[in-house]
Amino acid sequence: MELRDQLQQTVAACLRRHAIGGAGAPVLLALSGGRDSTALAAVASALARGGALPGGLAAAHVDHRIHPRSRAAAACVATLCRRLEVPLTVIALRGVAADEAALRQARYHALRRVAHERGACAVLTAHHADDDLETLLFRLLRGTGIRGLCGIPELRRLDEDLPVVRPLLGVRAVALHELVGQLQLPWLEDPTNQDLRYARNALRHSLMPRLRQQLGAGFDRSLQTILRQARARYSELQGHAATLLEQQARFPTPWRAELRLPPALDPQVLQEACCAVHERLHSSGRRPEWSWVERATALRGEAAGQRVDGPGRVLVERTREGLLFLDPGEAGVAPPTALPLAEGDPTRFGSTEWSVTVRRVATHAVDPAAGRRDRDTAWLDPSSAPGPWRVRAAKPGDRFWPLGAPGPVELRRFFQARHVPRFDRVRLPLVVDRDDRILWVSGVEIGHPHRATAASRELRELHLAVG
Repeated sequence: MELRDQLQQTVAACLRRHAIGGAGAPVLLALSGGRDSTALAAVASALARGGALPGGLAAAHVDHRIHPRSRAAAACVATLCRRLEVPLTVIALRGVAADEAALRQARYHALRRVAHERGACAVLTAHHADDDLETLLFRLLRGTGIRGLCGIPELRRLDEDLPVVRPLLGVRAVALHELVGQLQLPWLEDPTNQDLRYARNALRHSLMPRLRQQLGAGFDRSLQTILRQARARYSELQGHAATLLEQQARFPTPWRAELRLPPALDPQVLQEACCAVHERLHSSGRRPEWSWVERATALRGEAAGQRVDGPGRVLVERTREGLLFLDPGEAGVAPPTALPLAEGDPTRFGSTEWSVTVRRVATHAVDPAAGRRDRDTAWLDPSSAPGPWRVRAAKPGDRFWPLGAPGPVELRRFFQARHVPRFDRVRLPLVVDRDDRILWVSGVEIGHPHRATAASRELRELHLAVG
């Protein structure tokens, strides 16, 4: 079987495995102009001509504008696409810092934009087996967890409906370079790929060749063994983490999660669960850095109120029962002043996720046991609380009389005693009367003087809703 036929079967099998390209939407190829992506372009275009990609194939080239030959690379890619009859979009980057992480982020951002413009169902990249081994070694040297030891994933998502697929991860670079030579396809190497100032290039062109020379074929085999074992273990962890989240996690909003921590929990399962929650809550669907994972899982041994946060990160707070995760950039804020609380209609509490509703109820319609089961509903005796009622956030100096207590206490101490998360203490709706006395700390507790009793002639039902 010819090399091109073998590679076509490899790529086609990967696309079938992930159900890519069969729905009539085009597939977008990330085309750098180097030999690896040129080989993938030849294989994918042959599949498209053979009908394996009903939606067709398109290509995108990102011109980083960081070296003098970038325009020549764009011209080379254009020549290749004309020969293969593949439509091409060229994106020129401007003002991007010339470091690996910034360039990678800008490149994928550009590919995402082109993919959405073309209605593409996936983005293909030409990462191959050598890239996989190189990535593993790079992560070993930098420090990583079990997921990092799995190397490059065959599929990951740029966003919810756009996967990046690497169909050549089982193919060595030498085979791709051989195909490009056989077909005499035009290609142009990015000169920055030889720049040893970039850590990845130094590892590829200096460290790995020396290790192969000293250790022989056993070097690659050892890395491949690590990949296989790590992927098997990681698959187990994913299953256990999914079970943990299904049984112990609540997601009351798209940007918030509350995870109970069972007494006996494998630390690696918790790490993977934290990663999954971060990816679900983060506004860009981003996996966390390993340093964040270590700090977040270390909160398990800390006192309630301890946090892991930082710019652009998902915040994690240790609570009495587990961990609270949230994206502060998506969370709303409480209103700056008190809002009137009219009967019947929900009162939205600023831009937070909460709203409060109050309505009249008959005393015989109240089941006191229900209030103990559902803290989002409370019944108050209005005779002890002159109107109009309002709803506001906490402020310095607030005092509150907890249910069953001998008298009022500082609200901040009440929050601590009831283990209210620190993040919620300045956002939680407080229902107050005309004299600004706190009648209900919403979702937590009613004020003792305002509780419903057997002598109450009328009641008000308050309800806290999320959403």
